[in-house]
This record gives sequence, C-alpha cells and structure tokens, in this order.
Amino acid sequence: MRSAIARVSRLLAAGLGWLGLRHPVRANSLADKRIAVRGWSARELAAIVRDFSCMYRDQLHAGFRVEVGERPGGVFQLRFPADIEAELFYCLLNALNCPRDFDLQGRAVAVLGSVVLTAAFDPPEPALLGQQAWVYVPAGNCDYDVVYLRLRCGAAYRHCFVAGQWSAVDDAHMSLAVEALRCGLDSG
Repeated sequence: MRSAIARVSRLLAAGLGWLGLRHPVRANSLADKRIAVRGWSARELAAIVRDFSCMYRDQLHAGFRVEVGERPGGVFQLRFPADIEAELFYCLLNALNCPRDFDLQGRAVAVLGSVVLTAAFDPPEPALLGQQAWVYVPAGNCDYDVVYLRLRCGAAYRHCFVAGQWSAVDDAHMSLAVEALRCGLDSG
C-alpha cells in the first residue's frame, strides 16, 4: 500500500509543480474538501489528476497540490492541503468519474467528494452554509457540467455548475458504489 501511495505522490509531484497563479485560494480548514475514488490504479489516478492539472493550469493557484492516500478495498482519498476552488473541485469530480481518453467499458468507477458548504459554493439558501455535503456525479452522467449534493439531513440538490443553477431534487441519483464510499470520507 505504501509503495502505491509513494508512486502516486511521485507521479503527481512531477506534473503539478509548475502551475501558475490566477485565482488565489487560501487554505480553509472549515472548507475541508476530500474525494474518495475507486476503480482506477495508482498510475491511472495520477494520469487523470495530471491531465486535469494541465487542462486547468490557468485557473489553479500556485500552491495547488493533491495529497493521495490509499485505503482498504482499492479506494484512494484525495486531499487538497492548500484548498481548491469550488468549481474546479466539481470539474475534478467529473474528470475522475469520466476521464477523457480512458476506456470505461467494463470498469466500476465510483467517485465521491465531501465538503463543508461555504459562500464559495454559492449555495441556493443561506441556511446551507456550514453544512457538510457529499458531492458526486449522478449515475450514468458524463456531460461534465453537473454534480449532485446530498446533505447529512438527506436533502439533495442538482447543481449545474456551468450555468450556476441549483435545484432541489427528490431523487439523489447516488449509486450504491458511490454510497459505499461515504464511510471512508466520514472517518477522515
């Protein structure tokens, strides 16, 4: 397990050290953002994150970096010690779920983010500020423009982050594979 973590960290460090500053983001412990992912090897995960970093290099701040830890059951957990902007967090969730130039045929990929909602997420109601939300791409969606958020209280929202539109939904569209990742994020 340690060798996989070291391998991912080396691969990420090679691709993330040169990013330029455009939108400064300050680390915010209240906005702890994490992503759990299953279905990719350490090498594939590093390539997906590297591709994402290249694609969004003009938007990522200079201190952007990803820490990767491996959990039991082939689950990787990504953390962002210097934070990541909300929209880029959504984009990374989509990239991990349906990366470009990767064959998804016969693959069981599950991706789940955990955030504390802050003003940066522009929630539809002020009452949502400070609440923890699980963020994920709805089952079967590879359009790269929508995420769903589910709160601890069970309320769910569809967020088209490209258009900035939020809507409450009755069906959270959370697959069982994504639901299974919640335990790993809840335990830190």
